[in-house]
Amino acid sequence: MNPTPAPEADGPGTPRHRGQDGPAAPGTVEATIVPRQKSPRDSGPPLYASAPGSGTATGRSAAPDALDDPDPLRAADAAGTESLLRCWTRENDLPRPEGDTLRIAFPASGTALLVPV
Repeated sequence: MNPTPAPEADGPGTPRHRGQDGPAAPGTVEATIVPRQKSPRDSGPPLYASAPGSGTATGRSAAPDALDDPDPLRAADAAGTESLLRCWTRENDLPRPEGDTLRIAFPASGTALLVPV
Protein backbone atom coordinates (compact mmCIF):
# COMPACT_ATOMS: atom_id res chain seq x y z
CA MET A 1 0.00 0.00 0.00
CA ASN A 2 1.23 3.46 -0.83
CA PRO A 3 1.87 5.46 2.38
CA THR A 4 1.37 8.73 0.50
CA PRO A 5 -2.09 8.87 -1.14
CA ALA A 6 -2.47 10.49 -4.53
CA PRO A 7 -3.97 14.00 -4.50
CA GLU A 8 -7.62 14.31 -5.36
CA ALA A 9 -7.96 14.14 -9.13
CA ASP A 10 -10.84 16.62 -9.32
CA GLY A 11 -9.49 18.99 -6.69
CA PRO A 12 -7.45 22.12 -7.42
CA GLY A 13 -4.16 20.57 -6.25
CA THR A 14 -0.71 21.67 -7.30
CA PRO A 15 1.23 20.14 -10.17
CA ARG A 16 3.89 17.75 -8.94
CA HIS A 17 6.08 16.54 -11.73
CA ARG A 18 9.45 14.93 -11.63
CA GLY A 19 12.18 17.54 -11.33
CA GLN A 20 10.02 20.37 -9.96
CA ASP A 21 11.07 19.87 -6.35
CA GLY A 22 14.74 20.34 -7.19
CA PRO A 23 17.44 17.73 -7.44
CA ALA A 24 17.12 14.72 -5.18
CA ALA A 25 20.00 13.48 -3.11
CA PRO A 26 22.05 10.78 -4.85
CA GLY A 27 20.78 7.30 -4.10
CA THR A 28 17.27 8.35 -3.07
CA VAL A 29 14.25 6.61 -4.52
CA GLU A 30 11.17 8.54 -5.58
CA ALA A 31 7.83 7.47 -4.19
CA THR A 32 5.66 5.85 -6.82
CA ILE A 33 2.36 7.70 -7.22
CA VAL A 34 -0.12 6.55 -9.82
CA PRO A 35 -2.07 9.56 -11.16
CA ARG A 36 -5.83 9.27 -11.30
CA GLN A 37 -7.74 10.16 -14.43
CA LYS A 38 -9.71 13.38 -14.11
CA SER A 39 -13.41 13.37 -14.78
CA PRO A 40 -14.56 15.07 -17.99
CA ARG A 41 -15.54 18.67 -17.39
CA ASP A 42 -16.82 19.58 -20.84
CA SER A 43 -20.27 18.22 -21.53
CA GLY A 44 -20.87 20.53 -24.48
CA PRO A 45 -21.52 19.63 -28.10
CA PRO A 46 -18.95 17.64 -30.09
CA LEU A 47 -16.01 19.52 -31.58
CA TYR A 48 -17.19 18.86 -35.12
CA ALA A 49 -20.50 17.87 -36.62
CA SER A 50 -21.76 16.66 -39.95
CA ALA A 51 -23.36 19.07 -42.35
CA PRO A 52 -27.17 19.12 -42.49
CA GLY A 53 -28.56 16.66 -45.02
CA SER A 54 -25.32 14.70 -45.29
CA GLY A 55 -26.93 11.30 -44.74
CA THR A 56 -25.90 8.31 -46.82
CA ALA A 57 -27.83 6.78 -49.68
CA THR A 58 -29.51 4.35 -47.27
CA GLY A 59 -31.09 7.24 -45.40
CA ARG A 60 -29.17 6.79 -42.16
CA SER A 61 -27.19 9.67 -40.76
CA ALA A 62 -23.43 9.32 -41.22
CA ALA A 63 -21.06 9.92 -38.33
CA PRO A 64 -18.66 12.82 -38.86
CA ASP A 65 -15.40 11.82 -40.53
CA ALA A 66 -12.53 12.09 -38.07
CA LEU A 67 -10.22 13.08 -40.94
CA ASP A 68 -12.19 16.36 -41.19
CA ASP A 69 -11.58 17.25 -37.54
CA PRO A 70 -10.48 20.90 -37.15
CA ASP A 71 -7.72 19.77 -34.75
CA PRO A 72 -4.79 18.70 -36.97
CA LEU A 73 -3.45 16.28 -34.34
CA ARG A 74 -6.75 14.41 -34.14
CA ALA A 75 -7.06 14.33 -37.92
CA ALA A 76 -3.50 12.97 -38.24
CA ASP A 77 -4.18 10.36 -35.56
CA ALA A 78 -7.34 9.26 -37.39
CA ALA A 79 -5.43 9.04 -40.69
CA GLY A 80 -2.72 6.90 -39.10
CA THR A 81 -5.26 4.62 -37.44
CA GLU A 82 -7.20 4.23 -40.69
CA SER A 83 -4.00 3.39 -42.57
CA LEU A 84 -2.99 0.75 -40.03
CA LEU A 85 -6.46 -0.83 -40.11
CA ARG A 86 -6.36 -0.97 -43.92
CA CYS A 87 -2.93 -2.64 -43.85
CA TRP A 88 -4.06 -5.15 -41.19
CA THR A 89 -7.15 -5.98 -43.24
CA ARG A 90 -5.14 -6.55 -46.43
CA GLU A 91 -2.34 -8.55 -44.78
CA ASN A 92 -4.79 -10.86 -42.99
CA ASP A 93 -7.04 -11.17 -46.06
CA LEU A 94 -10.17 -10.28 -44.09
CA PRO A 95 -13.42 -10.61 -46.07
CA ARG A 96 -15.72 -7.66 -46.72
CA PRO A 97 -18.18 -7.33 -43.82
CA GLU A 98 -21.81 -8.22 -44.49
CA GLY A 99 -23.09 -5.21 -42.57
CA ASP A 100 -21.59 -1.83 -41.80
CA THR A 101 -19.18 -3.07 -39.09
CA LEU A 102 -15.86 -4.80 -39.71
CA ARG A 103 -14.92 -7.30 -37.00
CA ILE A 104 -11.18 -7.85 -36.53
CA ALA A 105 -10.52 -10.81 -34.22
CA PHE A 106 -7.36 -11.03 -32.12
CA PRO A 107 -7.18 -14.72 -31.19
CA ALA A 108 -4.09 -14.39 -28.97
CA SER A 109 -5.97 -12.14 -26.53
CA GLY A 110 -9.47 -13.45 -27.20
CA THR A 111 -10.70 -9.97 -28.12
CA ALA A 112 -12.09 -8.33 -31.22
CA LEU A 113 -12.13 -4.82 -32.62
CA LEU A 114 -15.38 -3.58 -34.17
CA VAL A 115 -14.79 -0.87 -36.77
CA PRO A 116 -17.60 1.01 -38.53
CA VAL A 117 -17.08 1.00 -42.30
